[in-house]
Amino acid sequence: IKGGKRGFEPAVVTIEAPRKLRITGEALDSADPLSFVAKLKESQVFRNVILERSLRERPEQESQFRFELICEW
Repeated sequence: IKGGKRGFEPAVVTIEAPRKLRITGEALDSADPLSFVAKLKESQVFRNVILERSLRERPEQESQFRFELICEW
């Protein structure tokens, strides 16, 4: 401490950080995105997990489901 000052008070630091995570993926079964959401909720890591979208696509060989979900903390 310079100059003999005593009683140092730490500065308050506020960090702005994202509070949401958007996850996109593909599944072969329509139940897989719902199962993934359930597992994320069970983990209790996130405050909220929402399946925003699940769309069925038809590639050349087999059906696929594209999904998008949001995790908040």
